[in-house]
Amino acid sequence: MNYNFEINSNGEISQLFLKNNCFDFHSASEFIRNLPYRRNLNKDNLATVFIDEYGTCSTKHALLKILAEENNQPHFKLILGIFKMNGINTPKIKSVFETLREPQSDKLEYIPEAHNYLKFKNQILDFTKKTPPKMILSMTFWKKQKSNLIKSTNSKLNSIKII
Repeated sequence: MNYNFEINSNGEISQLFLKNNCFDFHSASEFIRNLPYRRNLNKDNLATVFIDEYGTCSTKHALLKILAEENNQPHFKLILGIFKMNGINTPKIKSVFETLREPQSDKLEYIPEAHNYLKFKNQILDFTKKTPPKMILSMTFWKKQKSNLIKSTNSKLNSIKII
């Protein structure tokens, strides 16, 4: 499925992407994907991602959702997924689970973790972090994550303030 479109809106977010030499959704999503992962201080104004030059899964994908809306692209959905985060799918926290696996304690299997991403029709689009080559690694990750998905739901743009 081709989810690309030209940016031709006069909306605020569209204009910020154009100023950063992003003339279509593909270049805008690559721009976002290449920004470092870090929490933005001001989630009330998503343009802060351009000022801070970083963002989280929620601010990055909400910004791309607004870009799609400004350009009359109704098939993009902002999704909130709750996953079973564990030492296998998130190796950086593996030591936490190993520490908690003492014989006399209950075995902690996972920690629920929220993650925002986009869906275009039924295609998952995740532009959170740099994952070469393009979306291939990310799509492989998502196929593996289906068994770890607790719940997914459409997310409202104003809900990212609390995530």
